[in-house]
Amino acid sequence: PTAWRAGDKTGTAMAPSMADKLNDVAIAWPDAQQAVVIAAYYDAPGRTGRMRDEDQAVLAEVGRIAAAWWQGLPRR
Repeated sequence: PTAWRAGDKTGTAMAPSMADKLNDVAIAWPDAQQAVVIAAYYDAPGRTGRMRDEDQAVLAEVGRIAAAWWQGLPRR
């Protein structure tokens, strides 16, 4: 969500002998007290040698799932 303060570090591994591998590790602060750490590791279905829009969409969906999970947790 846009109201969350967050930072991330992406990474890739692309070599002729393997499918592309893409990852993202992020930390987000939904509020001032608590942080959420999210890690996503994705093996693309083949080798393209670049990050495609489809690959980015997979990682973005992981972020949306994590945000929905966090927002659905009961609050104390």
